[in-house]
Amino acid sequence: MTQQIVPLAQSSNQTVSVALGGQACQITLTAYEGIGMFASLYVAGDAVFLNVPCRDRVGLVQREYLDFSGELMFMDTQGTSDPEYAGLNDRWLLVYSG
Repeated sequence: MTQQIVPLAQSSNQTVSVALGGQACQITLTAYEGIGMFASLYVAGDAVFLNVPCRDRVGLVQREYLDFSGELMFMDTQGTSDPEYAGLNDRWLLVYSG
């Protein structure tokens, strides 16, 4: 199994294009004050999941039947808190495993 860290900006709203396991992916992250962060994933332009809550060490994909090979999850490098945009790519990493 390979792992890859998805490079993110410390921004409340962003879209990142990245190749994950040979798949052309677009990840959109949206943060809402007092509510949390949500992620959407598109592969080759097709939606795989939309507005899934981002939690520490909880897979975003979670279902094999979705048209995506692998799993994405946030990991808190300093504890077990859910991700906050101000600490992305520093305290919280978005990790692909495939």
